[in-house]
Amino acid sequence: GGAGDIQQIEVLSSVSNAKVGEGQTDTKVFAYTVEADNGSDIAINSVKLNLQRTSGSGSAKLNHYAGKVSVWMGSTKVGSADVSSFSETSNVYSKSITLSGAIIKADKKETFYVSVDSLVNIDSTDLTSNTWTVTLESTRFTDASGAILTDTTASILKTFQFASLATANDVE
Repeated sequence: GGAGDIQQIEVLSSVSNAKVGEGQTDTKVFAYTVEADNGSDIAINSVKLNLQRTSGSGSAKLNHYAGKVSVWMGSTKVGSADVSSFSETSNVYSKSITLSGAIIKADKKETFYVSVDSLVNIDSTDLTSNTWTVTLESTRFTDASGAILTDTTASILKTFQFASLATANDVE
């Protein structure tokens, strides 16, 4: 192929209002598709994610809830970052996560997931009605001509909550 581009990025409803239980790993909180146009295959190099607590009475610090954020293409983990490496401005946590092996064939669509590893012992006051938002701010990719491009399609986001292990798994 030659010059290629992202045709469309679309949020999926398959992951909606997820609850991340204490001590759970790789809990999917956000799902979206990326579609390549017919110009060439594209390699997704990185995604910039923002996480922010949007409601709740406990802490607004991400490191009080989670240890790692990962990105998956289908069932393959293509990137991850420790929460400690996220930058913080006014309780908005941002990170460009480098991806590896995330190739989308020309005129095809791939599903991506964002998952969270939660801490084993989240303070009970932090579990009270907390709602977080994960936002896909941008996607960097390379087309077959070697051009490195950034898609900054309108911010796409999903909400999720951290919960006790029992609440997240509907255990009585």
